Amino acid sequence: MQRVLARRLLGLVPESKTGLERLIDKKRESYELQVDLDQKKQQHAIKMAQFRAKAEELERKNLENQEEVVSKDQYVCDNWNKRQREEERLQSEEKLLQTKQQELAHLVEEHDRLMEQKAEIEEQLKASLPYKDYLDSVFEAAPEMVSNGNISEVQGIVMKYKTLCEWRGTLQVRLMRSKQELTKLRDAMALYDESSTNACVEIDYQIKCIAQAEEDSFKDFGRQRHQQETQANQNRAKAEEAAVIRLAIDNMYQKVKKGLLSKFRRRDGDATKLIEKFNFIKNQIWDMVEIEEQTRNCSGHQSKADTRAGTPLKSRRK
Repeated sequence: MQRVLARRLLGLVPESKTGLERLIDKKRESYELQVDLDQKKQQHAIKMAQFRAKAEELERKNLENQEEVVSKDQYVCDNWNKRQREEERLQSEEKLLQTKQQELAHLVEEHDRLMEQKAEIEEQLKASLPYKDYLDSVFEAAPEMVSNGNISEVQGIVMKYKTLCEWRGTLQVRLMRSKQELTKLRDAMALYDESSTNACVEIDYQIKCIAQAEEDSFKDFGRQRHQQETQANQNRAKAEEAAVIRLAIDNMYQKVKKGLLSKFRRRDGDATKLIEKFNFIKNQIWDMVEIEEQTRNCSGHQSKADTRAGTPLKSRRK
């Protein structure tokens, strides 16, 4: 009597059904539950295979991205070293340019000094030219002056004339030398200007090429980094979805377990088998979620993923 009252209170079966009908209903519900569990098992097996394939693909892409990042880093380091060498060469060229500029300033000063000397010599020549006609006339009239007894005066004038002629020749030689030195200085200045201009243009072009190469490499590196972050966000979203599925399966497992324990009190063997099947499915789902977590960690922490790859998955079984 107490048993009938308890069943009526729980509302498990109608009062009009017989024991055989109740047993048939229980068998039918058990069969439907078994079919549902088999379908979910197949679905989870398919999803697990997909997750494993995605994990392998992500690991392969991660390795490729790391290799590309290493190559880009090496390229950036090479460019940086090349830039440092070019900067050192540019500094040496600047020092050489300063030295040449100092030499050029010294040569310009020497040129100005020689030009001043040239102007002075030309003034002296202009000043001495008016005396030439006078000396020539005096030299021609020398016999008359000798006859008149002015020998000493004539000799003095002749000596002065010879001295002026010698001095004039010396000044002309100096003027020619000054002109030659001036021509050499002008040629040296033109050659130096041309070489320094070409060197500066070449250095600027090399610096621009290096800067452009570095900018391109940094853009490629930023693009790869953005793709990796996008892939990591997608992996986190998938991991959250797997966690939601895991929670839903766990809740369904608890509900079904309670229902089985309440319905099959007299058939503990069947209930135990169903519970074991649920535990097996639950363990597979936990393993699948752990694989997804390891896949997500591979995108940002490859070293940790390599360490985990050597250890088996931890089964979460009660």
